[in-house]
Amino acid sequence: MSANPFLEYVFWAVWIGVGVLTLIGLFAVVQAFRGKMSWATARYAGITAVLFFWMNVIYGLVLVEAAYGVISFFLDFPLWTDISLLLIILVLLMIVYRELKKRRKFKPAMFMSLFLIPLGIHGAHTVGKIMLRVDTPVKKIVSIFRETPAKKPTAKVKHYPRRIRVGDSGFEIEFPNSQKEGRFGDWLTTRRLTAQGYTKEPSKFNKIHGIDGVYVRYYDNGNPQEILIVENKVGSGKLGQEQMTDEGIAKRVKKMIVHRDPEVRRTGELIRKNLSLVRKELWHHDLASGKTTVSRLDAEAREASIKTYNYIGSATRKRCESSNRSIVCIPATSGTGNISRNL
Repeated sequence: MSANPFLEYVFWAVWIGVGVLTLIGLFAVVQAFRGKMSWATARYAGITAVLFFWMNVIYGLVLVEAAYGVISFFLDFPLWTDISLLLIILVLLMIVYRELKKRRKFKPAMFMSLFLIPLGIHGAHTVGKIMLRVDTPVKKIVSIFRETPAKKPTAKVKHYPRRIRVGDSGFEIEFPNSQKEGRFGDWLTTRRLTAQGYTKEPSKFNKIHGIDGVYVRYYDNGNPQEILIVENKVGSGKLGQEQMTDEGIAKRVKKMIVHRDPEVRRTGELIRKNLSLVRKELWHHDLASGKTTVSRLDAEAREASIKTYNYIGSATRKRCESSNRSIVCIPATSGTGNISRNL
C-alpha cells in the first residue's frame, strides 16, 4: 500500500478508465473494418482511445524487443531467427490487409495508422500525417466533440396503396403494400429464368424472409448443373449491406438446412453440397420504364456484368389480360407519360 492511499486509488481508477476506453475504441475500429458502422461513428466511439492504446503498445514492444535482445544474446540465436520473425509479422500484416481490402468499407490510411505504427517509432509520425490528411482531418476530430443539432422531424410519406403504369403494357397495377410489389418482381424474375431452363426451388423461411430465389439448372440425370441465387428489387429498392454477400448467404443457408419444411431443407442441402456451382445475381425491375437490369455479384456483393431486358411490359400485359391474374390491373389512362401515384 502506498504512503498516500488516495493517490493509489486515483492511479488505479485512471488505468481502469483508460482500459475501458481502449476496449471501446478497439471494438469500434473492428466493427468499422467489418463494415458494421460508419467511420464517423467509429471515431466518435473512441479512436482517440485506440491511438493512446497503441502508444502503450509501442512502449510494450520496446520492452519486449529489449527482453528478446537479451535472451537472444545469451542463447546465441542465429541472425535468421530475427529475420524470420520480421518476415512472419510482415506476412501476417499483408494477409490482414488483403482480407480487409475485400470489404466495401475500408480505409487503407486508417489501416496503416492502426496496424503499422506499433511496428516501431521510426516513421510513425509520417503515418500519423497520412491519417490526418486522408481519413481524419483536424476539423473532423474537433467537430465530433461539438453538439450535433437535432434533426427536424420529417413528414411521413404515404407510399401505399399506389398505382404504377408498367412500361408499354397499357396497364396500371395497383399495389396495396410493398410485399405485393415485391412478389410481382419475384414473378417477373421467375418467368424469365424458367423460360431459360431453370427450376425455382423453395427458399423462403416464410412469406417475407429467406432467399428471394434459388434457380437450378439440372442435367438430364437430375444432377445440378448450375445454381443461381437471385435477389429481386423493384422500383427504388436497394440491396442491403450484407444481403447478398457470401457470408450473408451462408447464414441463410444454415437456417434453411434446419427449417421445418423438408423442401426448404432440401434446397439448403443442395446449395451446401454444391457451392462450386453457385453464382449470385441482382435483378432490379423498373416497372415504370419496363426494363430489368441484371447484375452479377461477387463475394462482397459488388455489382458487375450488367445486362438489361425489356420484357416487363409484354409479361404484364399477358398477365393482366389472363383470366387468373391475381393482381389489380387497370387500363392505363390516355397520354404518353408513365404514371406512378399514391391513391
